[in-house]
Amino acid sequence: GVTWVLGLLGFVEFFLRNFDAARTLAVQVGSEAEERGDTWAAAMMQTLQANLYLWQGDLEEAAALAETARSRFRRLADRYGLSQAMAPLLRAQTGLGWTAAAQRTEEELFAVADTAAASVGALPLLAVAGAQMHRGDGLAAASSATRTIAELRGAGSTSYEPMIILAMAQGQIRRVDEALATLESIPPENRDHPFANAVTAIIEALAGHPVAALAASAQVTAAGGASYLDQVLALVGAAGAHHATGDGNAALAAARAAVDLALRTGDVPATALASNCLAAVNGRKQPAVDSQHSSNDGWAAVIAGLFPA
Repeated sequence: GVTWVLGLLGFVEFFLRNFDAARTLAVQVGSEAEERGDTWAAAMMQTLQANLYLWQGDLEEAAALAETARSRFRRLADRYGLSQAMAPLLRAQTGLGWTAAAQRTEEELFAVADTAAASVGALPLLAVAGAQMHRGDGLAAASSATRTIAELRGAGSTSYEPMIILAMAQGQIRRVDEALATLESIPPENRDHPFANAVTAIIEALAGHPVAALAASAQVTAAGGASYLDQVLALVGAAGAHHATGDGNAALAAARAAVDLALRTGDVPATALASNCLAAVNGRKQPAVDSQHSSNDGWAAVIAGLFPA
């Protein structure tokens, strides 16, 4: 019973962005679960660790742990655990540019969403929506996020994360006014989340509101607990906002910081976004942009909107 509570506490600490505490609990509870042969608990702690590694940008470690957890939940025929494990797995695969593997995971998540019991909830759809937004597939992300929101409301529940994903997806398909309205509909208590501020930075910059964009970007760093991707998005938004105000040096510094961070993590879509941002700022292509780092249409549309010709 104590171990069960500590495992739940690990997830609570993660959602509160107390990552050191969450990692300590995940390792402790996971080790104890392995010793007593509790496969489900061990797999759930591997899932928590995968989320932690994903947050900090260690994508290969996140993918490895999530894949192990997925295999264990498959053997247990546990759809809830399976959907939990596949969420960080899909995001890690997407970030690493493992297109075929990510497509298979996405298809499996859709299958779980279509056939699982209500206890699984909308998590599979939320994971798919996030990955689609991550890779720059705005139309698909907007559709999946909208479906996620509808299912949550139908179950009498709410979540701010699919609303943030929807806003970013709307920005990727040039529906900036709708994106602003979506951000406004996020409950006030969730608007200070780093992900919300990171997306707000880009959407406000796209809307021609550089002051608001820079304020939101600054909040990503000030709040603490931002993921590497939150930081990349915030820096891209800041670069666009500085460019709009004519501060070329600040735009260049923000774009370079985004490139450095994305390259350190090895995130392919983030590297393409940041590198194309830097290219737009200084007027020339970057070495980091190669055949592996071409932006999908959604992120290309964001760069075109931030840096109009």
